[in-house]
Amino acid sequence: MMERLFDEVLDDGNSGRVPRQGLLDFATALQKGCEASDDEGEREAMLAFVDELKGIIGQRPQVVTRQEWQARGTPKFNSSQGKDLSPVIIEIVTTILDTEEAVDGLRETMRGG
Repeated sequence: MMERLFDEVLDDGNSGRVPRQGLLDFATALQKGCEASDDEGEREAMLAFVDELKGIIGQRPQVVTRQEWQARGTPKFNSSQGKDLSPVIIEIVTTILDTEEAVDGLRETMRGG
């Protein structure tokens, strides 16, 4: 899922690199979507994913490369109660990736549009 996310959304230009600001814009768009969700479980899972993205952003000065992204692998996400949130995150991100309109909207957001 993480590799597909990089290739299909984050690296729209197929350069193998994502500018830090583009990743930040992507994380911000996801966070806004999370905050608008009525489903507490989905909201908690996606906010954990957004936190992971912000952690990646905080470690990179200008760009995230495909190699750096892949080296991280698929992170494990747990709720404050220790529940594995990964299946929910994978389901939501896969739904986003399978929805052309959502992918296009995220790409546009990352381009500053």
